[in-house]
Amino acid sequence: MDQRKRGDPRIYIVTLLFLSCIISGGVLLGLYLHLPDPDPLFLPAGMFFVGFPWLFWFLAYVYSCVLKPFCTVSVSKKSVSSFDPEKGDVKNNKNVSENATSASDPVAEVEPSDKANSH
Repeated sequence: MDQRKRGDPRIYIVTLLFLSCIISGGVLLGLYLHLPDPDPLFLPAGMFFVGFPWLFWFLAYVYSCVLKPFCTVSVSKKSVSSFDPEKGDVKNNKNVSENATSASDPVAEVEPSDKANSH
């Protein structure tokens, strides 16, 4: 028996919500176009329902580009490079330096090399 892990039910709920919004908005816009004397609220309601998923994805894009970089926590290179995702634990790497700092860190210490001093 194949026991696969089921997907998150929230994905199905949001997909069903977006699909129902698009279908109901399309029906309202179709009624507005094809009825001889349509209700004047069909056009704005249809445009709202069709545009709701677009608005959601646009706001998700704005969040990921603008707000998310300010809300993330920085992680040192050592903790990222010593993590084994297959086992889910930290492995012991001897070649990872103890003072792992980001290259973009303005306060990162720079050690002079022997070649620079040989001039």
